[in-house]
Amino acid sequence: MITIKDIQFSIGQKQILTGISAQWNKGRFHAIVGPNGSGKSTLLKLLTGITKPSRGVVELFGKNIEQYSTSDLSKLRAVLSQQQPIDFPLTVFEVIMMGRYPYFDFQPNKADEELVLKLAAQLSLTAFLDRSFQTLSGGEQQRVQFARVLAQLDGLISGKRACLLLDEPLNNLDIKYQHQLLKELKAAMHEDMIVVAVIHDLNLALQYADTLSAMKDGELVFCKNRIEINEYEWVEDVFGVKVEMGKGIVVK
Repeated sequence: MITIKDIQFSIGQKQILTGISAQWNKGRFHAIVGPNGSGKSTLLKLLTGITKPSRGVVELFGKNIEQYSTSDLSKLRAVLSQQQPIDFPLTVFEVIMMGRYPYFDFQPNKADEELVLKLAAQLSLTAFLDRSFQTLSGGEQQRVQFARVLAQLDGLISGKRACLLLDEPLNNLDIKYQHQLLKELKAAMHEDMIVVAVIHDLNLALQYADTLSAMKDGELVFCKNRIEINEYEWVEDVFGVKVEMGKGIVVK
């Protein structure tokens, strides 16, 4: 599980996150929603262990995330950030293989190569494997990056502990691939895996996520199981728009 205790984060005199405590259990897909500037991406960066909180503790599977070695952490959790530029002329195959870097020193083995081919097939990327990553559209690049982070998590393959953190993973994807990515994500999950994703689309979050965490002005408004969310007045409080329920959330 991921547990955060009294997390606070400031840049200079500006406080970005204020006293957030929460717990996200393993075996579940957790979505974080909220308006721009609410602190969603900042919170996710703290969960990665790369950025340290100004105050408070982040625990991953019962251990302070700062106590993991870089090597162990890179095998235990993978991160898909909003911006992941690649300036080198790498092929799609090579970019996905980057996810396997923590597991070999010089050359990937046959199992690494087979995994890359398997993930490429699952995400409709086989035809792009020999293409330069830089020639792809934004949506195609996003799918390649998603395959890369899946390749990084050995626990995803072996059924052992694994944590996947995603910041706006649906960026640049059309409707077909938004659903494909989320379905692949749900299919890949197992009881010892945690997924936490920042998602803008409330309807997709409510359709696929097991829990929903809403943020506003650097604070966590609530963290609930999706099946417990029967009323939607909170949408107006968090986003400032009135909604009604039809086959999904509709802005009035």
